[in-house]
Amino acid sequence: LIEQTDENLPCSASQLEGMPLKQGHRVCSISDPNRLQMARIPGQVKYPHVAVCVDKSCSYGRGVMQGIADYLEIHGPWSLSIDPGASGNYQEGWLKNWRGDGVIAYIEDPAVAANLRRAGIPAVEVFRHHLDLGLAQVGNDEALIGRLAAEHLLDRKFCSFAFCGYRDHLWSDLRREGFAERVRQGGGSCLLYDSV
Repeated sequence: LIEQTDENLPCSASQLEGMPLKQGHRVCSISDPNRLQMARIPGQVKYPHVAVCVDKSCSYGRGVMQGIADYLEIHGPWSLSIDPGASGNYQEGWLKNWRGDGVIAYIEDPAVAANLRRAGIPAVEVFRHHLDLGLAQVGNDEALIGRLAAEHLLDRKFCSFAFCGYRDHLWSDLRREGFAERVRQGGGSCLLYDSV
């Protein structure tokens, strides 16, 4: 929970792995998503209350958390309920008692996305593993990442190219397409490999 307080205490960001927060913010973690509704503190000024369900064990997830912290530095305060180990698949009814204003989450299961849409809960999906969830999404431009990698090699006058990606992973497919397209535009050809 990142909650603006009236106390002028130094912030504690240990559970967000050292991410800097303003003075007067405090951090705690709600690891059981079924208990998210308990994070609101009665009697305090109402700030937007947002569930953040992002796997912070990977660097991308930590980057998402850092981006949220940076946003709050300028546009906060918000009250956050954080599930730091979100895997993208959630138990049935995980938002049953949710009384918040929105969700920022890694969502792998299209049924979870459908439940969010049906419940009318504003949601932003932050990993873009599926483009057909019907939710607002924020993520990398994977094709551009592939093109930039190819440009880096073309600029250094490489003449042999290969891309090794991950089979059936959308992000990898898009990077492969961007890489191969840019190599072809530069007059080269590209061998394509997939991991097994």
